This record gives sequence, C-alpha cells and structure tokens, in this order.
Amino acid sequence: MKRRGNNPTIKLDLCWDELLVEPTILSGIHHPYSDLNFDFQIQTYCIEEIFSEKLRALRERMRPRDLYDVIHLHLDERWQPDKARVLEALKKKCAFKSVETPTMALLNVLPGKGELMLDWKNMLAHQISDLESSEYYWDKLPIVFDWLYS
Repeated sequence: MKRRGNNPTIKLDLCWDELLVEPTILSGIHHPYSDLNFDFQIQTYCIEEIFSEKLRALRERMRPRDLYDVIHLHLDERWQPDKARVLEALKKKCAFKSVETPTMALLNVLPGKGELMLDWKNMLAHQISDLESSEYYWDKLPIVFDWLYS
C-alpha cells in the first residue's frame, strides 16, 4: 500500500493470459500504521508460484527487475520455497508460453543481457537505495540454477 496525497492506494496487476499452477494462499495485508487495527486478508500467489513466474519472466523479458527479484527471492531467508514445486511450475509456465525452460547456459546466450546491464541503474536505483551492481546480481544467478536443478 502506498500513500499518495491523502488517499492510500493499492496497486493491482490483473492478467488473464497466465497459467496459475499452484493453489493461491490466504495472506494478511501489511500496513505501516500502528494505530490501525485490522486483520484483512487477500488471496495471493504462494512463494513457489511467484518464484517460478519471476524465473519465466527473466527468461522471456530479461529485465532488471526480474533479475533483482529472482536473486532476492532466493537469498531472502523469510522464504523457503520447495524447489521441486518451483521447477515443476516453471516447466509448466514455460510450456504454456512456448518458451524454453531457463538455465544459466540459456540466459547467457539470450539477447537482452547487455540491455539489462545498461538499464540496471535507470530502472532500479530510484526504487532501491542499497542497489548493488548488475554484475553482482548476474553473478549470483548460477547459485539459483544450481539450487533449482540439483
């Protein structure tokens, strides 16, 4: 939830051309207001669905945000995704979109890596204060794929 002017806003991403592989989960809505007491919940994607969707998006779009999200989903200790479920969902999502399931070798030869590296600061620095270099994140990708395919 973001605050714009006097009204709080919620951004929703609606799509109808995406394959949902995993069941949704009920999740609480975070709010930063200590004086507001509510326990609203919303249906959301589970972590395996999010992770597989971000990996598919990285393979298909090669955008800075997708690389950043993949690395953070893998490194953040709050998330403990089941790699077998992530891989199965990823394979199904890629088949649905008619794209090859990503591997490190594939990402290294896809067009778009150079543009991703060049766009890194322009697309992310205004959102992330402690942003590392694009190379830092790209160099962590083999760890993600080693985990996923081991």
